[in-house]
Amino acid sequence: MPKGAKISTPWVDGLPLATDSKKPVFYWDSVDKGFAVKVSKTRKRYIAEAPVYGETVRVDLGGHPGLDAKKARIAARIAFGQMHDGINPNNERRAKREKGRVFREICEEYLECKPIGERTRRDYRYHMGRTVVELMDRPYLKVSRSEIEKLYIEKAGATGSPAQANQAFRFVNAVFRFATRYRDADGKSPLLENPVTVLSEHKLWRRVVKRTRHVKQEQLRPVWEALWQLRNDNKSQDRETIRDLYLVLFFTGMRISEAQNLKWTDLDFDSRIISLEITKNHLPHVIPWSDYLEALFIRRREARGKSRWVFPSTRLEGKKPIQEPDKQLKRIVIHSGVQFSAHDIRRTFLTATSYIEQRYNAYLIKRLVNHKVADVTAGYIQFNLEDIRRCMQQITDYILEHCEARRTRIGMLSPPTPPVPQKRNIRIRKPETITVLVAG
Repeated sequence: MPKGAKISTPWVDGLPLATDSKKPVFYWDSVDKGFAVKVSKTRKRYIAEAPVYGETVRVDLGGHPGLDAKKARIAARIAFGQMHDGINPNNERRAKREKGRVFREICEEYLECKPIGERTRRDYRYHMGRTVVELMDRPYLKVSRSEIEKLYIEKAGATGSPAQANQAFRFVNAVFRFATRYRDADGKSPLLENPVTVLSEHKLWRRVVKRTRHVKQEQLRPVWEALWQLRNDNKSQDRETIRDLYLVLFFTGMRISEAQNLKWTDLDFDSRIISLEITKNHLPHVIPWSDYLEALFIRRREARGKSRWVFPSTRLEGKKPIQEPDKQLKRIVIHSGVQFSAHDIRRTFLTATSYIEQRYNAYLIKRLVNHKVADVTAGYIQFNLEDIRRCMQQITDYILEHCEARRTRIGMLSPPTPPVPQKRNIRIRKPETITVLVAG
């Protein structure tokens, strides 16, 4: 910029854009020291720069041509006055912007920053759109304790679901705790208190009775037979894959989201283990498998094709894992007459440990399903994988015994699929023959 030149709108119009995107060019004004035009490869912006308590502060005034040079100069002089008084205009602007931020923005930041599972993420987004939708477009600093109290009572009341309300407001509570990370110029949080604490202070949280439903001993056989009725046909080529998915749940106690997203790289056939890095509680989980699962995984590996998923979706050409397995679960429930969910299978797996002959301590049982243990002692107790495998094998034997898998010839260990009826000719009397179907 020529020495003594004064920034004006026509003059800024004629400035060339910078040639290097990483090196903007600054043109300083000859009248007001610290007033300048910052020119990058794509745009031109007015700035004001001055020291505040010995630290250089740069204030973005606005872009050209949306803001003309005359108005930019006035804005720069106002900023210089504030900085002369020891006020950082950036902090003032940030504080005003913070006051206007709505709760939805904080929720989105929370979901982006926090390492939470995909199922939990879906649940939270559901609550954002349904359970606590009234809070989403409210400035988060204006959400009051009375507002939280009233909304929770409404959602957990006679027409609502206490379990859903508890989950939704635990999410809201976590988001407000997350929001305390924001600080103003003095290092203080603009959020004076978390409004959700009113629910604990007034003892408003509704108690939810833990579910106990599981597949009982006498129900295992009808469920087993219903599972093996899932056969691929013209309507669906994924039924047998979904059947194998549910078999893995029965013999590992895994969460369905973890089993559904299993990749072949998660399986080690030499060590006969499943290694999960991404789990609900963010703890890695190693699962030694039983002989039945080994036969199942070998059969799936021989027919896997090019997909990287253990349970690929045929409809999606193996590019994604199986989708919506709960639709086939409804068929199993109808055919078996036993009402249960995917998570009830996990409860069934753990319940089996109380029926097997050998008794295992509570720490090992928690280790089976990767439950967190809030106990210092638990961190000192280490388990051999073969001890865990022995327990897994005994649970497998228990389930197979009560399914009567070998006697019914349904889902036998070898081969793991039901026998296919074969045609045989039986001579009754000459010269007649008839054809009958017999089990293979």
